[in-house]
Amino acid sequence: MKQLLTNKDFMKLWISQLLSQMTINIMNFYVITRVYQATQSNIAVSLVWIASALPALVFGPFSGVLVDNFSRKKMLVLTNILQAISVAGALLISPRHIFPLYVITFLYWLFDQVYFPAQQASVPSLVPKKLLDSANGLFLITQQASILLGFGMGGLLLGFLGPKLTILLVNLLY
Repeated sequence: MKQLLTNKDFMKLWISQLLSQMTINIMNFYVITRVYQATQSNIAVSLVWIASALPALVFGPFSGVLVDNFSRKKMLVLTNILQAISVAGALLISPRHIFPLYVITFLYWLFDQVYFPAQQASVPSLVPKKLLDSANGLFLITQQASILLGFGMGGLLLGFLGPKLTILLVNLLY
């Protein structure tokens, strides 16, 4: 593990993954909370999850091919920028309007369909083969832990900062 944590390029990728995963879970909490507050409908909340799953179903099978044809580093930077822009769109939405939140959710996860394979494909080129299991394990643990951290922080941030500052913070993390 020490060798991984001293590898600067790997650390940049890992921190990018940590911040990206945590911020999307904060945003998921925000969107779910906002949709439920506006509609008091479980069905409306389930549509958030559908909006997040559709990109994987429609675009996921082709995303690896796209990533393989372009620079992974450029794809990672571009998708992070596009994810930040899509999340920033939440600042422009009136509290009474929820449909744009579905669009933002869809777009974020659409861009993630490129980010994730670019990230995964980058790991073997950044670490020696003997450290690949450890690197992949660290990424998996980070992905799972970010769900807990993101949803936990989502509630705290919304409670203490309010929606607009929470979204601004999420954008800064990108």
